[in-house]
Amino acid sequence: MPDYEKTKMVMGDAWHIIMFVGLVVMLLGIVTWMGFVRCNQIPGWCQVYDPLYLSLTGKREVLIVYGDDGIGNPLELQKRLRDPKIVGVIADTTHISRIGAGNLQNYDLVIVEKARTMSTQQLQYFIDFVDAGGKLVWTGDAGTKMAAGDEQLFEDDLDVNAKHTSLSPWARRLGKSTVRFDTIISVAYLGNFCETSSCGTNSVPVGNLLAESTGNHQLIYGLAANQLLYVGASNLLPLDFALVKEPESIGSKRVLTLDYGTVLKSKEGADFGRYFPVIVTSGVGEKVAYYAQPPEMFLGTSFDYETSKTTLGPTNVLIANLYKFFRK
Repeated sequence: MPDYEKTKMVMGDAWHIIMFVGLVVMLLGIVTWMGFVRCNQIPGWCQVYDPLYLSLTGKREVLIVYGDDGIGNPLELQKRLRDPKIVGVIADTTHISRIGAGNLQNYDLVIVEKARTMSTQQLQYFIDFVDAGGKLVWTGDAGTKMAAGDEQLFEDDLDVNAKHTSLSPWARRLGKSTVRFDTIISVAYLGNFCETSSCGTNSVPVGNLLAESTGNHQLIYGLAANQLLYVGASNLLPLDFALVKEPESIGSKRVLTLDYGTVLKSKEGADFGRYFPVIVTSGVGEKVAYYAQPPEMFLGTSFDYETSKTTLGPTNVLIANLYKFFRK
């Protein structure tokens, strides 16, 4: 065979290989973007996918949205995300009053906390963000207090034969439309723990944290067994969490649960139950997560072998896991 024909065959084979590799990369990119595969599940893939994804979409990595009331400390969360020992990423922050239909789309991951008062239109912005493929972490009591002029959605608004009962503070009316943010985060709000029970001036445990059957879930990797959930006060911030339940009609994945140890009752005497969701994921590819207690507020115990003492401190592994799961 003449040399030029051999060269032609080699070039043809090389082109086929390049095309095959390109198709594989494209397929991997699609399934990674949809959330079916995390880039950190394939060795070296994050180093290829992440910069390519950010450059093609023009997105920034993380935005923390906060308000004026509610559970959470956005500056503390931003500080820990920036710490190179935990994550080492600079997260942008913005007040809830400054968000709009367009600026949320500039980010790959949006975290919302300390934003109890939220208008129905603002809730709709986050629904639009998720519908467009954005990744959302919702925490505590964010969005559970309506702004002036907002309308609650009731059961008889959907079924004339139903009772005039509120569905959820996350279920609203916007003109003639319904805004069902409760179906986005797959939980229904009952109230804040420290509004139901007295929380003192010291950090005290209120129950055991239990990993669900998804105990190997990336969001709780490295979380020591027998950890407790704390409320009260710490040297960082007041500790509280939201009491929520998962409606049976809404699909979700429970990742972490609080075992209160006994039935918790409201101040009016209603039974809230014994077990409460703490971390819940939902949506295609688990692109949405709800944290009953914001991740920067979690405290955990660790054993210091040098001093032979057990100490209480921030559970930074949950913040690291959050970033790796949603960004990597």
